[in-house]
Amino acid sequence: RRYSESAGYSPMSSMGALKLGALKPGCQVHAITCKVPNAEVGVFEQLLAKHEAFMRETHQPGGDSEPHAMVFTWCKSAGEESTLYGLHECYRGAKGCTEHLVVASAKAPQLLEEFGAIVGKHANSWVTFAPVIHTMKDSMVEGMAAVDCDKKMFQLHFNVDEGSDAEKEMDAFAADHAAFMEETHTPNGSGAEPSPLYFVWTKSAQFKDPFDPSKGSEPKVQFSLTEIYKGQEGCDAHMAAGQANAPLFARFQAVVEKHSVATCMMADVIRSMR
Repeated sequence: RRYSESAGYSPMSSMGALKLGALKPGCQVHAITCKVPNAEVGVFEQLLAKHEAFMRETHQPGGDSEPHAMVFTWCKSAGEESTLYGLHECYRGAKGCTEHLVVASAKAPQLLEEFGAIVGKHANSWVTFAPVIHTMKDSMVEGMAAVDCDKKMFQLHFNVDEGSDAEKEMDAFAADHAAFMEETHTPNGSGAEPSPLYFVWTKSAQFKDPFDPSKGSEPKVQFSLTEIYKGQEGCDAHMAAGQANAPLFARFQAVVEKHSVATCMMADVIRSMR
């Protein structure tokens, strides 16, 4: 797939002086989850290494030009027979999401083809061009700048019918969960745990072609929840806070059981741009 729009990117500069955009509703996300048989993990992780190198070479962590990757992570959770992986990229808006694909097509067409083949083989959820609908009131700039490969991550994807009671249920739960996060969590890893470095809910259409929204969408709605913490202590404190709110935790368990299509819990961040 070729994208003919002008890329307008510049190579990544020193990470010592990040100028990240504010995390807020209206930012947009690309997120993918994959379930990979352990026999194929080696090939899959070779692709992740190439993907990280491409991101480092072509995406700015700060500045005005796009693509400006506010957050880029791959996480991993190993099982006995298969391993779960999650990709999360956050941009300042639709332009950043589009320019990411423009640059990939122009500068790394072979990688883009390989990515589509290997990730497409194992993906169980594609969330693309997904607007952020909830985050914390803080811009979380300090937290995003600290996201690197020794962190822990939650990544959950949900899929419901458009216009259904399930969509209303997910809308209500996402709003109440965001209010819970604001009330009980300190942003940016700056206080006592739970103190997330990053937290977003997204809501988007399920596109027929995840790389090209112009081809239309299915009658489905996708929600995604992503949280990143400094380590296991933050994850444990987050879960404890959730369980202390019994009604909300029961609703969380219910939406996961009924609507989740991918669940990465307390996964290790293994790739980033930091």
